[in-house]
Amino acid sequence: LDGSAEMANLPIPLLGFTPRWDSSALSQEFRLNSDTESPLQWMIGGDFYKEGVDNSRTPNLLAPGIADAFLGVPAGTFPNGWITLSPQYPSNAADWESKSYSLFGELIYEATDDLTMTLGLRHTEEEWTIKDMRFGPAFAAAGIPGVPAPGKQEDTDELTYRFVVDYRFDWGKVYASRAKG
Repeated sequence: LDGSAEMANLPIPLLGFTPRWDSSALSQEFRLNSDTESPLQWMIGGDFYKEGVDNSRTPNLLAPGIADAFLGVPAGTFPNGWITLSPQYPSNAADWESKSYSLFGELIYEATDDLTMTLGLRHTEEEWTIKDMRFGPAFAAAGIPGVPAPGKQEDTDELTYRFVVDYRFDWGKVYASRAKG
């Protein structure tokens, strides 16, 4: 059995995709805490978070060698062997970004050795934007109208809290908590 007979049984790829994926993320938090000797403890801080993704898949039509043969041009005419649609015509694409800023603080008061009360507040501003073209202009290049999904932007501004009262017994702890977050 020679190698050419084995090659005849392999599948011939007629369609492929060139993926592109770019992502980035940045997160930073700062905190300032009180002295631990006092019955009143406090902590204040802030944080920042940013993340973004930009990705797409560009269709490749006709596999290496086959592209040249089907179009009747000399072998190797297409540099990577594929006929690749322009990256401006991805078959699907997503581009989104998320940002979050917050300021927070917490007070912890030890009223007695057994009774502790905690109050925490957090103010968060968040925004995210998404531009999603799941079935974008690549189909238009093939004569099929593209179906871009609409982009969307959303902003939130929220104040959340936490309140806890706990009491320690010899046999364990009992607490009550109320929070919004």
